[in-house]
Amino acid sequence: MYDVTIPVTSIYSNWSAFAALRSDGSVVTGGAYDFGEDSSEVANEIDGDIDATQVFAIDNGFLVKRSDGKLFLVDQTSYKRRF
Repeated sequence: MYDVTIPVTSIYSNWSAFAALRSDGSVVTGGAYDFGEDSSEVANEIDGDIDATQVFAIDNGFLVKRSDGKLFLVDQTSYKRRF
């Protein structure tokens, strides 16, 4: 479960899911599984230890950019990718 006491600074959405960028630099997702709701495969990469700085909503998921320049894709295929 997510810590609901951490403030959300931005919300991004696609067809049926959302990603929330929080003040601690973490990103949480919710909504329909087929559209990027399940970020469990990259949860340890977007947990705020290294700040997420940008989130991009795409048709079937989300692309998260961290402050170290690494990109993480949460998408419908359930194959979470690290770039």
